[in-house]
Amino acid sequence: MTLLGAALLDVLGLLLVLWLLNLVRLGRLYVGYALVLVLSIVGTLCVASVPPLRAMASALLSALFPGAELVVVACGVFLLILVYVLTQITLIASRLSSLVQELALRDVTRTSHEVESPSDRRATDSASAAGCE
Repeated sequence: MTLLGAALLDVLGLLLVLWLLNLVRLGRLYVGYALVLVLSIVGTLCVASVPPLRAMASALLSALFPGAELVVVACGVFLLILVYVLTQITLIASRLSSLVQELALRDVTRTSHEVESPSDRRATDSASAAGCE
């Protein structure tokens, strides 16, 4: 890989990390998911940008998987799909959490209206009876 290729890969990785951080800021991605993805991206960029690590990884991949270039592209696409799926899971979890909170608040307000002491009822009944006469 040339120096220009490594620089381009680093810029793309930085853009991906910034995108993930923006998703976390907007509440569309859990911090835990983002942490795993950012560490994976940074690790991949370190291996791809440092020539001795890249040579060792290239030798290992070419020994294990001939045509490793396609595997790298497939892993990149898989990473983008993974980010999208985790974003959607986070949105669903946030909506579910807010729904559960809303239902709990409704339940609390409903039970507080249903539970009145007998003295409160008598005071209300006598006040309404006095007003009707």
